[in-house]
Amino acid sequence: MGTSGSGKTHLGARLTRALGIPHVELDGLYHGPDWTPAEPAQFRADVQRLADTEAWIADGNYAAAREVLWQRAELVIFLDLPRWRVVTQLAARTLGRVVRGTTLWNGNREHWRGAFRLDPSENVLAWSWMRYGPDRDEFHAAAADPRWSHVRFVRARSTEEALHLARWP
Repeated sequence: MGTSGSGKTHLGARLTRALGIPHVELDGLYHGPDWTPAEPAQFRADVQRLADTEAWIADGNYAAAREVLWQRAELVIFLDLPRWRVVTQLAARTLGRVVRGTTLWNGNREHWRGAFRLDPSENVLAWSWMRYGPDRDEFHAAAADPRWSHVRFVRARSTEEALHLARWP
């Protein structure tokens, strides 16, 4: 878990290399062509297929995925970087993707115009800024929720700290 731009995908890739467990970006399951959101039933079914595999690393903040994945999860890491670092990382990532024309999930690309929109649903920087506090609140609430008492929750202030905390005893 973590606000957009906190480094979830980067951490997932590093954990995959360290642990040899497959990594899935939930954004790839959620965003169809032209950024069309997945139908809720289809998204849940795709997430269930992931949850049914032997082992996985998933990154994302989707509540519908949480309900499915956390039934089997052993560890949830919340990347809780300072807001200035999240915005800096996100701006650099977005700029890089736009300049390189990086193709994301299902043929999607980030565009210059998105950086100038005020609507958080069209501007990932505005989305991240708006979601920073609520994402933190959701993590703390989930960690205290008895439904997830079988899950180990850790809060990390950097990717390096997360990698250290992810090592199972």
